[in-house]
Amino acid sequence: GSLVTVRMARRMAAPLEALTRDSERIGRMELQEPVSEEAQNAPWEEVYELARAQETMRHQLLYGRNALAQANVYLEAKVAERTQEALQQTALLQALLDVIPNAIFYKGADTRFLGCNQAYEAAFGVGRANFIGKRVLDLDYLPEAARRAFQDEDEAVIRSMGRVVRREPLTFADGQVHHTLYSVTAFANPDGTPGGLIGVIVDVSDL
Repeated sequence: GSLVTVRMARRMAAPLEALTRDSERIGRMELQEPVSEEAQNAPWEEVYELARAQETMRHQLLYGRNALAQANVYLEAKVAERTQEALQQTALLQALLDVIPNAIFYKGADTRFLGCNQAYEAAFGVGRANFIGKRVLDLDYLPEAARRAFQDEDEAVIRSMGRVVRREPLTFADGQVHHTLYSVTAFANPDGTPGGLIGVIVDVSDL
């Protein structure tokens, strides 16, 4: 009886040990090898069912991981494609702005400059890289009182989603006071929230 018991214990222990090793391997996400035949061919129904369940889980993890990797590759390609399209559109818009002879600038909802065109750079003798991210309060080529007035106006226009148009004398980079038509117009984000403003300065001194 003892010999039979030991023999049966060994026969049961072997597939259980194999099942344990397979579980540890799957836990480490080493999924290429199937669950051992010793476990899958166990003579006891309970062990057999456990082995089949492990094999099913291995398949799901393996192919799920492969599918996730493929999805990531696809998404990364799409992101790169969309980024390139956005860069091309931005370059096109900047080129369109640069051919306009009037000074144009645009700001975000926080009243900080997002960009301008070449006419603005020429008028005020500045490079766009030097003031992007700044507020009008930070522009030392404008008098302090004017900077404060422009800042208050920008905030009010963006907050009310409004527009301001007026005649405004401005000192350009040539040191001369130019008579201009000055306008700022707010724009909205797709969800309707304030997005910022666009400003246009038309030099009418010759008129």
